[in-house]
Amino acid sequence: MINPFDYLYYKLYKIEMYIGGINLGYSKGQMGGLLFLNFFTIYGWLTGSKDPTDMISSIVFFLIFILITLFYWILKRDKKAIVKFKNESTAFREIGNLAVICYVILTIVSFIWVIK
Repeated sequence: MINPFDYLYYKLYKIEMYIGGINLGYSKGQMGGLLFLNFFTIYGWLTGSKDPTDMISSIVFFLIFILITLFYWILKRDKKAIVKFKNESTAFREIGNLAVICYVILTIVSFIWVIK
């Protein structure tokens, strides 16, 4: 079974490598940002809060960032994810690209919808 967080990290890493040519670690921050948007969207739906600077959101963002840092940097999970998906087939890559693009678009659109 594929860990969706590993695959999301791998795709963000590939985008970073395509754009910048070197791994600067931005993919870890992008992943944390996407997860924060998911959390805030769910939090906004449940509570009706539309303020992104809400104290609870800030605390949760900090916790998400810490967890991603622990998970990918300290446990070296980032290198394992890259090796795991490096030789993916063309069909799997196309399906994966479509899934990640849909995830990112849905995350951003739902976040905007909640704060409006």
